Amino acid sequence: GELGNPYPLFFYGMFDKSPIQHGVWTENGLQISETAAVQTAENDQLGAYFHFEPESVVHLRIAVSNVDLDGAINNFNAEHPGFDIEQAKSETVSQWSTYFDAVDVWGGTEREQRIFATSLYHSLQMPTLFSDVDGRYRGFDGVIHNDGRPFYTDFSLWDTYRTTHPLYTLLWPETHEDMLWSLTQMSLQGNGLPRWPLGNSDTGVMLGTSINIIIPEALQKGLTDFNETEWLQLTTDAMMGRTELAYGAPPDVTTFTELGYYPEDEVWRSVAWTQEQSIADHALGTLLLSTGNRMDGETLIERGHNWSNLWDPQTGFIHGRLRDGSFGEFISEDQWDEDYAEGNARQYLWLAPHDYQNLFSTLGGREESLRRLTSFFNNMVSDEILPGLPERYYWHGNEPTLHVPYYFYLLDDSEAGDYWVQWILDNRYDDGPVGLAGNDDGGALSAWATFAMMGFYPIAGTTEYVLGYPVWDRVEIHTEDNPIVLDVASESTINVVNGSQWSLPTISHEHLHHITFGKR
Repeated sequence: GELGNPYPLFFYGMFDKSPIQHGVWTENGLQISETAAVQTAENDQLGAYFHFEPESVVHLRIAVSNVDLDGAINNFNAEHPGFDIEQAKSETVSQWSTYFDAVDVWGGTEREQRIFATSLYHSLQMPTLFSDVDGRYRGFDGVIHNDGRPFYTDFSLWDTYRTTHPLYTLLWPETHEDMLWSLTQMSLQGNGLPRWPLGNSDTGVMLGTSINIIIPEALQKGLTDFNETEWLQLTTDAMMGRTELAYGAPPDVTTFTELGYYPEDEVWRSVAWTQEQSIADHALGTLLLSTGNRMDGETLIERGHNWSNLWDPQTGFIHGRLRDGSFGEFISEDQWDEDYAEGNARQYLWLAPHDYQNLFSTLGGREESLRRLTSFFNNMVSDEILPGLPERYYWHGNEPTLHVPYYFYLLDDSEAGDYWVQWILDNRYDDGPVGLAGNDDGGALSAWATFAMMGFYPIAGTTEYVLGYPVWDRVEIHTEDNPIVLDVASESTINVVNGSQWSLPTISHEHLHHITFGKR
């Protein structure tokens, strides 16, 4: 397809009835043949047709492989349960139940329960398991590998680093380790940083080094065993300008370090690149400090503040700046322009979740931040743009502002936080066919709902969660080493974490054991 590079796909299938005639078609027309064998040039069109008795009900099962035809045959023989649809459905439900069993909830309405279960399901629609049943897969180097563990592809990383990957770490850590191993294999085999890997190559779609957010966060939350040491050396050298990557590199890191931003007269989507790279550099830098690499770590953490160099006090927004240090023309608060990626100045004003205290200070302190934040949401409600279309204020149908409702809690206004998170759940999710406010993008919107309904939300690239308020009376997350229980107090209004009163708006992953939310 147009998004990625071509890759080989082999398939093998079977009908439950024999055709009365079959053959192939090429650019030269139909060829009726009992063997239906034909040799074609590489780019020739080729297809097959099968003719069955009129009024027949015919079932077809197909297995695929990215490796070779034997791989497709092996996959078919291992995974073909027959043509009993009800049996196949039962086996499928059983497999999904093993994932759903990671969390139990009590309370809520039937609608909320359906939305929650659907959100869990949607969160696991991507990525794609790409290795064959025998473990073989075609790597980013074009070579067939067999490393004895599942290999995944199709990661929408710009979308999923914010919510989906933190949810994997929380609910399905072993599966997530295999996914992270797949990403590091892509890096090491192809000497690059996957931005949106699809099939056997990277599409280069979207922006930022999101993998430098996902992997450091997972490592600091305790996940391991996915070639992290080799990968860390590769990405650190690349981010420090010591080596060149074959794909997935950000714009010139020397410019980013020396200027403190990406100039709009040189880099397309310069504001978005600056902000996304700030988040990624902070995450990687924090990890490096924990490993003892102080020099590189401190440099990257300092670059994590680069987003603030695009703050223009004259306009009150973050927007493009030229190499000479002057600000470019501020076109509009609500129009998309080349400074941003799928958003406007109002929305990108808030894209510094890793550095929120400096963000609030930059905006003028707590009261001014709350004033602008409240206006951001009130105007969303009163705006006449239909949900699902690009909105001009808070926009839940796309990723850059998904974290913003939780700023209310960080600004010590839990009442407003509760109100707006619940408003989004009520108005941007449903249990019918039109259940999402935009493209789910690899489960990003669904994972948001899952976290919001459980009562806390991840700060991307860190080990911290913002405490909100759960939809449920009780939540049990069944992790092997660290069972997590969340419930709601019947009388007290004070949060209790692991037996101690808790007044902070955040909690670290290591302390996420037993939380009793104060009664609202």
